[in-house]
Order: sequence, then C-alpha cells, then structure tokens
Amino acid sequence: MPLEKKEISFPFLKGMDEKTSDATRAPDSLSDCLNGVFDKAGRIKKRGGYVAADKIIANTTTSRIAKGAAVSQYKDETLILDGTKMYTKLSNAEYLSKGTYVPCTFKNEFKRRDPSKKQSNAQMAEHRGVRVYTWMEYGHDQAGEVRVVAAIEDVATGTSLRDDIVLDTSRFRTAGNGRLYATPKPYAIKGTDDDNIWIMFVANAGVPATDAIIEGGSGYSTATGVATFGGTGTGCTIDIDTVAAGRITALSYNNAGTGYTVGDILRVAGGGNNARFRVDSVGSSRIKISKVDCTSVETAAAYAGALTTLEDPSGNEIEVSSVTPQFAADSLHNETYEDNAVIAYSDASGSYSYTIRAITIASGVMQAVADANSYRISTTGFWNPFVDSSSARGSTGTNVVGGIMLKALNDGSSSASDYNIIFGATFNNSGAPEVKLYNIRDDFGAAITYGALTTGPNPLCNAGLHLLSGTAGTFTNGGHPYVALELYAEGQQGHPSGATTYENNGVVPPHFVATYYLTRAADNSPNSTRVHVAHNASILSDMFRHAATAETGLYYVLAHVNDNSLTSTDVSDYGLSNNLALMRHIDNSGTRTNEFVGAVKTGQVANCLTSEYSQCDPLATAISHETTGTINPTSSALVTVLDMGPIQVGWAVYGDGVAASTTVSAINSATTLTMSNNAVVPTNGGPLAGASLTFVDESNALYSTSPMVYGVQRVTSTDSGERFLFGAARFAGYSTSKTGEYSGPETSGNSFGVSLVEVNFDPARPLASLDSDGTWVGTGGYLHGYDGSNIFEVGFATYPSIARLHQLHDDLNNNGGLSAGTYKYKVVYEWTDANGNIHRSAPSGFAEITTTEASSGRRGTVVVSIYIPNFTRKIGIRAIVYRNNDGGSIFYKAGSVPVPEPSSASRRTVNFIDWPRGTSAITTQDDIIYRDPIYTADGELANGFFGSCTDLTRHRNKAFAVGADDNVYFSKPIVDGAELQFPDEFVLRIPGDSSVTTGVESNLDHLLIFTEDNAHFVSGPGPDAFGAGMFAPPRIFGTNQGARAGSAHVQTPLGVFYQTLRGIYLVQRDMSIKYIGAQVEDQVDNLVISMLCHDPTNEVRFMIKDTTASSSDVALTYNYYFGQWSRSEMVYTSSEYQVGEIYDGTYFQKLSGTGFLLKQDNTVFTDTYRVHASPTSTATRNYNLELRTAFIAPSGLLSFDRVYRGMVLGEYISAHTIRLNFYTDYMDTVAVSTGSKELSTAPAGEYEPVAGYVNHPLYLFRAHMTQQKCRAIQAEIKLISGAGVATAPAYLDGIAFEVGVRPKKSALKTIADRTI
Repeated sequence: MPLEKKEISFPFLKGMDEKTSDATRAPDSLSDCLNGVFDKAGRIKKRGGYVAADKIIANTTTSRIAKGAAVSQYKDETLILDGTKMYTKLSNAEYLSKGTYVPCTFKNEFKRRDPSKKQSNAQMAEHRGVRVYTWMEYGHDQAGEVRVVAAIEDVATGTSLRDDIVLDTSRFRTAGNGRLYATPKPYAIKGTDDDNIWIMFVANAGVPATDAIIEGGSGYSTATGVATFGGTGTGCTIDIDTVAAGRITALSYNNAGTGYTVGDILRVAGGGNNARFRVDSVGSSRIKISKVDCTSVETAAAYAGALTTLEDPSGNEIEVSSVTPQFAADSLHNETYEDNAVIAYSDASGSYSYTIRAITIASGVMQAVADANSYRISTTGFWNPFVDSSSARGSTGTNVVGGIMLKALNDGSSSASDYNIIFGATFNNSGAPEVKLYNIRDDFGAAITYGALTTGPNPLCNAGLHLLSGTAGTFTNGGHPYVALELYAEGQQGHPSGATTYENNGVVPPHFVATYYLTRAADNSPNSTRVHVAHNASILSDMFRHAATAETGLYYVLAHVNDNSLTSTDVSDYGLSNNLALMRHIDNSGTRTNEFVGAVKTGQVANCLTSEYSQCDPLATAISHETTGTINPTSSALVTVLDMGPIQVGWAVYGDGVAASTTVSAINSATTLTMSNNAVVPTNGGPLAGASLTFVDESNALYSTSPMVYGVQRVTSTDSGERFLFGAARFAGYSTSKTGEYSGPETSGNSFGVSLVEVNFDPARPLASLDSDGTWVGTGGYLHGYDGSNIFEVGFATYPSIARLHQLHDDLNNNGGLSAGTYKYKVVYEWTDANGNIHRSAPSGFAEITTTEASSGRRGTVVVSIYIPNFTRKIGIRAIVYRNNDGGSIFYKAGSVPVPEPSSASRRTVNFIDWPRGTSAITTQDDIIYRDPIYTADGELANGFFGSCTDLTRHRNKAFAVGADDNVYFSKPIVDGAELQFPDEFVLRIPGDSSVTTGVESNLDHLLIFTEDNAHFVSGPGPDAFGAGMFAPPRIFGTNQGARAGSAHVQTPLGVFYQTLRGIYLVQRDMSIKYIGAQVEDQVDNLVISMLCHDPTNEVRFMIKDTTASSSDVALTYNYYFGQWSRSEMVYTSSEYQVGEIYDGTYFQKLSGTGFLLKQDNTVFTDTYRVHASPTSTATRNYNLELRTAFIAPSGLLSFDRVYRGMVLGEYISAHTIRLNFYTDYMDTVAVSTGSKELSTAPAGEYEPVAGYVNHPLYLFRAHMTQQKCRAIQAEIKLISGAGVATAPAYLDGIAFEVGVRPKKSALKTIADRTI
C-alpha cells in the first residue's frame, strides 16, 4: 500500500528544552542550540566571537596581570581584580594599578559565649576531620581560680564532640614580682604523621620553697610534722623551729606537699590555730601534655583529658621556671625534625634564661630531645616586675607582661645547617630591658644573634623596649624571614597628673606593632629595617603565606582597641571602638609595607593588651572592709576589723601591721587597733603615704592580677592553602567581679568567649559590586569604596576616642580662652573622597573637664588628645572636635586637626587645642565654621562599620550587604554628598533559618534575602536616617528554594533570576517563583558565577564556572522577549577559564582566570585567544553554530513512518560549510544519514515568474535520507566557518521534512527480542 506523503515544517520559534525527555520533547523545540542567539522571532544567528587583548600593566614594558579573580564596571572604567590589586583599563588597553584589593572574607565567630566567664584566646589545631580548642578561663564569681580547658568538634558538621573538658585548675598568684607571668599558656599541636592532636601547657608543681610568717599566733611550742590547712594544695606539714612567748618566730617545711601556688596563705594547726604563713615561692613548673586521638570522630569523642608530664629520653621532666614561667610551642617541619614540634621556655636551671628544644612525636608518644640537642641562652632575661602601688605608674613601671616569640618557619628546609627557627625575648642589659632576636639552626646546634632592637615610632619610645609577642614568615621557601613584633615602650606612661585632667579609667601603656627584615645567614642589624604598623595593637595570629598572584603576601591579624581601656564605669562604656585587622606584609624591591586588607564588625575584638590591662593593673580604688572608723596617717583613729585578713594599702599587702607603739598579733573579729601618725611600717617599704587603709581577706585573692593574653595564635591552612583558621576569642560584653565575700566595690572588667577566626581567599563569590551615586563599592575583607582615584574602606573600622583632656594657662589666652566651667567634648573622624562625598565615623564617647581661671584672670585652653585611626586606607582624615557650651547638651564644632597616616604616625594621639576667641560660648563665635552641631545632634543615627561582606544590592535607595557573619546590613537613605552610611542598628536577621545567608536582591518593593535553604523577602520602606520607620518582618516565600552559595543573581524586567541547587529560578514581580531554567537544567550543575541583564537585546546572560584545566567555557542566554534559551561554548587551554563578565556600554567583556579580558565582537565570528605563557601571541579558534531539533514523530510517539528528506530554511551571509546529520528512533549518538555542502557564494536561485532563475540569498537546502524507515527523526545542523572568517555564515529560520505516513495498525510492531 503506498504511503501518504505529507510535509511537516517547524520554524525555530522555541529554544532549548532539556527538561523534557528525548521522546516527548515538543517537535518545535530544540534539543540544543550551541553558539546561537535569537535576534528575531523564528531566527537564530551565530554569536559574536571573543577577542583577547594583552594585559600589560601601565608604566611597565613587560609586566602583565598574572591572574583574573573578578571584573566589574565603574562608569566608563573596566576594573579587574587579580587577587591582590585592582586595575583599571586605560584607553591604550593597558592596565593601571589603583592599589591593593584582596577579595577575601574575614570573620570572628563565637564558639563559646558565657558572660560569667572570661576566656583567653584559644589555640586550635585540626587533624583528620577533628578540631581541638584549648584555652584558659576564669569565672567572674570565682576569684583567683584559672582553668585550662579543651573542647573538640567535628570539622565537617561543626558538631561538638566534647564540651569544655577541664584539664587543670590553679590559683592566680597574688604575690611576687613575677605573679603576672604565672599562667598555664596552653597550645594545641598537630602530629602530622601521628593520629593525635597534642595539648601542652605549663603546670605549677606546687611544691612550696620559701615562705613568710604573717602571724606568729599564740599558744605554740616547737614541734615537727605539724599539719597545715588552707591554700590551693595538699599535704604540707611544717616543723616549728623557734617560738617566743607562744608565738612562732621560725618554721621550716617537713613535707612541702604539692599543688600550692605563690601567695597561698596556710594556717598552722595546734596552739591557738591562729598562726599563718604565706608561700612566697614554689618549686619549678612542669609541662603537662595530653593527646586527643583523631583517628576518627569516635575516638576523638572518647577523649577523657588524661595528662602526663613531658620528659626527655632519659625520663627527666622538663622544668620551667616557676618565678616567671614563659612558654611557647609550635609545629616543626624541618630537615632534622620532620613533622614534630618545638618549644621555648624560661629555664629553671638557673644557668640559662631560655631553652629552645625540639619535641619528637611518633606512635602516640611525645618526648623532648636531650639537653645536649637543645639551644640554650645564658643571657639573663628581663622581667617586667609587678608594681603594687598605683603611684608608680606613670614613672617607673606598669603591669605589662613581657612575652617571648617562637616561630618555626617550616618553609622547606633541606639541610641541618639551615637557620629556620626564630626566637625573641627581652633581656637584661645592665639593668635595662633589651629586645633581641635569634635565628636557630635546623639541628639546634647554633644560632644567629641579631643586634638589639632599640627604636620605636618616636624618641620617647626608644628606651625601655619590651617584647610582648611576635611572629615570622617567608615569602618563598628558603627566603629571608620577615618578623612582626608587638613591643611595649617604657618611655611613655599613661597616667599624667593634674586635677583638671580627664582620663577614661586609665591609659593603657604605649605599645605598637612593627615589622623587621632578617637575613638568614648573618646578623643584618634588623633595628634599621623597622617598619611601623600600628599603635595600641596586639599581634593575634601567626604570619601565613598566600600566593594569590606573582606577588605573594604574608598575612597576619592584629587586635586593636582604639581607646584607653576596655571597661565600663558609671559614667560611660570605654573600648567599644575596637576591631580585628587583617594585614598584608609585602616587600616590593626593598620597600616593605603593611597593608590593611580586612576587618570584622567593630566591637568584635579578641583579647589583647588593652582589653586586659585595666584588670591586670587596675586604678587604685578604696576597697575597705566594714569598719567603725577610718585610719588617717595624720591623726589617731580607732577601727574595728570584722573579718580575718592582712592589711592592704591600695594594692600593696602588708603583714602584721607592726606599729611603733602597737604590736598586733592577730586581727580577729573583736580586735580593735589604735594607730598613731605614720605608725604603720610595711614589711617591704617605708611608712604609709596613702590617704587611707583598706582591709581585704587575702585568701580571696585579687582576680584582677592575672593576664589572659599570651603568645600568638597558631594558624591552620585548609582548602589547598586558600582558607586559614585559628582559634581566638571575641569580646562578649562588660563584666564586674568581686574578689571575695568581703571585697567591697566591684571591679570593672570584660568578658570574652572562645571563637574561631577564618580568612578565606577563595570565597564562594569573590566580588559583588554596585554604583552608589558615583562611588563604586565592592565586597571583600571589608566593604571597599572606589572614587576613581583611591580605594578605601567604606566607613571607619574604629571610631575616635579621647585619650585625655588637659587644661593649660599661658600667655596665648590674653585674647580668649575658656571661662571656668564644665565642658564636654566629642570627636568625629571625617574624610572627603575624590567625588566630594563626606565620610564620617561614629562620634566618640564624651569626655568632660572642669576648667578654672588663673589667678591673673586669664582663661585656659583645653588640650584634647585624640587617638588616631590605625587601620584605614583613607589619606587626609581630619579629627573634627565638638564641644558643648558650659552646661549645654548640644555639641558644636570647635575646630579640627589633621590626622597622620597610620604607617607614619609617630604617636598614637593627635592634639587639638581648644582656644575660643573672645568668649567660651561656642554658638556666638564669629566664624561660621564653629557652631555646626554634630551630625547626631538632632537624632540622626551614628555611622557604624560591619566589616567583611559577601554580597551587595541597592533597594529603595538604600544599600544592602550580606556580612561575613550572615547578617544583612543596610544603609541610611543614599544622599548626594555623603558616603554610604551603615548604622549599627540597621541589621536584618532571619529568625528560624540557621543556614548561610547567600544573597540579597531587589524586586520592586520587596527585598529578597536568600539563604542556602530558603528564600525570604522583606517589605516596606524601612527606617530613615533617624531610625524612624521599619521593615515588615521577614517572610519566607521559597521553602527549600534557597540560593547556592557563591551564585550570582540579577534583577530584570521579569523579576529576579537566581540559582538554587536544582537550577535557575525566577522570582516574578508578584513574588511567585518560576523554574525558568528547567529547559537548561543539565547545563547548570556547576555554579553560575555571573548573571547579566542586557535590555537592548532582551537577554539575560549566565556564565557557568568550570575550572577544569583545558576544557570549555559554557555560557547560557535567555531571551526574555522570545522566552528561549541558547548556550555557547569557548574552548580554553590551561587556566584560561572564565571568571566573570561585564558590559562596558559597547561590548561584553569576560575575564579569564589568567587575567585576559576577552571582548565579544559581533562583527567577528571566530574566537581569538592568548595564553599566559606567551601573551603577545594570538591564535584563533573556529566555532560552529549548531542546532539539534527534537525527535519528531510524524504520526505519534511509537508509529513507524518513512522520512524521505529534510530541508533547512535560512538566509545566506558568507562562505561556510553546512552539514546535516540525522538521527532516528530516539538514539542521538550515531547519525544514520549525513551530508554537507561547501558554500563559497550565495546559493543558486529558484525559478521566479518574472526574473526567471536568479541567484539570491535564499538559504534552502535539502538532504535525502539514506535510512528512511523510523519512528522519529532528529536533525542536527552545523554551520562551519573557515579559518579567519569575519562574518556570520547564515541565519537559520526553520526545518521541514517530507514523510510517508504508515497505517496506524502497524504502530506497535517490533522484533521478537523486544516482546515480553
């Protein structure tokens, strides 16, 4: 029976459809559309080619950008990030560096937070999927007790495996000059070839060595083996050697016992049970070790906290000085001791000050090497003594704890004679402190001793330098070391006198961070290589190396409090202007700089010198017991002491109260004392000079005399050296503590919780940016701004603090000055960018001073000392000083003073002299610049700083940013002349969704907030600059339809496109969600790193991430006018893969991983590429326009038909080859019919009634089928251009088939093997 022939035709009106199966795909859709775009309905044309340009850096002839990290557009500038710098493309196609820009994330995340405790910076180590933290802590209500604690978690899930295991408990030392050094200082060390993480710390053996009798008691006689009670240890018995009238006058130890600490008060049994003596020293300390088995999370979870003592191969315990116990530990990976550890400690032998010793780790055993294989330093160490009296501060000493530095460079040592362990400490040079560095040989057999460090940032810091902490690193394996040191300068103290001086709860002593350069073979006098980094800063982390480009950087983190202290008083809170700073140290041909590249939210500082100084060295406070009178050294008085304890003056503890006319044998609840003028003679000094006596119970030791800061935090590298982690702590608020039951007033302090700091140089999304009315802003280590000239941080990482107010009377004031009165001051940092936008910090807290007039009638001036901003990219900041009128509540501008750049700031403060002319009333000054009120005067919220961020958008005239802490921060309304301003109060959080916040985008009146799990929206205008108004609470609109971390998103006329784990979704204008990317879901298994809307062509362009070496870049295009998808591919070699795309107003430009910009030119139809290895050479790659139709079943899904031929319709443009391949029966891998035709000119014309046979561009080609019988037919069309062809080959409009239809009764026939 002859078949019925018919023609079926399909215009190319639909694009790709991968969602539907091959057998059921609509016949007029496409299985694939490669390198084609829709420009008219039913017409597909070949995409334009990409042309790579060279990447020469301006002002050089051969230097080129080495890496492409991200690309953005600012006005007419194309901006490229290479991982460490930002470049702008010049008109001559060269690239000008605009400065440092590191696309990273930086955060400080709580792991523990208990306001009742203060926790030290934690040390952390990771091994085999297990993370171990160890730290010191004390409770604010547990006076004098410090604990060593460990915790264990599963790295993959963050699940806690063991919570807060207490490894050791000891008492704070309350006596002796070295009391501040007596802390355990725990470290965590990974055994690389061992299954364990090892915890190491100093433990006091607690064997009393010397004592001092406090009370001789009564009723005693000589005896041996007399029991004692009290103190922190057990087992102490004594011999009573001599007595006088029943009072003990000499004693000795019979059995010293264990576990005691210096300062313990022990009571002697027998007699009247009232004799007491104090333990003044104990035997040497030991190093305790404990191992966490990291074979699996199960073995780690079974950790019980067992402790052993570190020994050498002969079984000798390693002894640490108990007087001033210093200790540091680090992993060691060198030629002599591969995959082991190294420690440094203050030696107990008396012959050496410090010993640096290798530690071997193997088969679950940790052991110290023998003394003979250690490096020992005999030069006497210098210990900053504890100063009991507050009167000493400001002149001869402060309670700053000196430290040591130890850093194994671990940079590929290949010889036992290499020098690769850096040690530093403060030594005694004829009674003066002297900081020296050592570079110890690989085998510990020798060391380079470098010249002493003697200079600070100003002449007053050139004497009395003390080392507090330090770290070191190298740019390349075997390269010269670079050292960062935290130093304290004795030459400037912080407590000047003066009745009219304002100081907010004392001033932390001057300390600063500087970097030094060392040579590896000999002393190079590093003192001359000093580069100042910052004042009032402490080194938090080790240096760590990251090679983002050819310009490798050494990174480290500093902790900074921009204030006198971190305490709270009845007047105000101090120290909230604090932060962490991520620093990058580079050496550019001998020019060494330290660049500020990242920060966290203001207020998230870790423990540092400033945070603990007020607790280790509090201002003298009258803390007295209940009395029936007072003691005044100028007259006699009667006092009744209501509890048992020694007499204390200020912070100085005295013994019996031996007086010239009175001897006190006991101070009991019923004892009354009468003391005459200057009668009390302290046992360790002259007569009393203070104004009052205070009484404390010494058994409840002053908690505030034990520091919690030691060393620096060891850094763990993960993710192929892109992510760096270390344990730390985070400020958790203020606290108050009592020293015991009878402590009197509370002591102001602070709380810190254990945290984990993360620096990620390969964030899921390296850059998001927006244009804020002429200023470009971009994400990263902080929110970056760019004004066409400078890169800067948006906002100020810390705001001002007033260090001091001081009144002067001098001849300058004949024509003005401040009348007697009470005045308050505030300060604001202010800076103007190249676009004229004014940037303002939050105001400082107020400082108050009461002024007087001199006897001559001259009024005074007030000197306002202001802390400078130590971490900023802004050049030309001014400190704007505001003052009220006497008794007024509004602060008006009094003037301003320029602020020096941090790197060149010789002092940590800058002074403004307030010298009003004519009258003190600031509102009546003649000059209009005075009288301006502070910007917060009428209720406008202060500007804050949120630190590192990952995403940005603009919505309802506000900027919104996703912080690295997963909060969404938003700005005040954007106004002309002002920078983006983010008040601390403007933050959005998503309740009930604990997953990572992955993006924000605007959708008309709704702000979309995406997490990894869900999609939320917020409605409403939000608050204004004064905080009036609000957003509606967040609502979920896409359950389990969150955005992939790192994926791009874009607002379009249709709504917002974004990527989920499933594919590309569209949030439509009515907030409904459409799976718009269903038709291309097979293409988006990888991350969509760029989405770009181009309204002139009605297209949304999607760039897919693929970093496979020598593969093909894939991009998708959605034409939202036609509703069709297409895709393109571009073959690349090596690491030339795409990383981002922008539209510069004329061309689309995509950036490659090696820093080439490739312009898409719609007049060129081959790809021109370059490779980094030979950037001046170009090569071309041809690419084809390829279409595949759906499988077309003319008579139904399973019917047999005959397909005789197919025909393609289009329009000829230029020479090319057309190839037609046909596939049948839903099998698309082997073509059953193929054919091609080379076209060098327009095809031959068909007969036309008027003109006859003519040639014209009508593109109509047919192909006969060699296998006609089939159930379905699929056509593949390839337009193949020749090399170097610069024009499009043809347009394609549709396809048709001539088919013969079989009778329906034969549709379900098949072969026997397919019959069930």
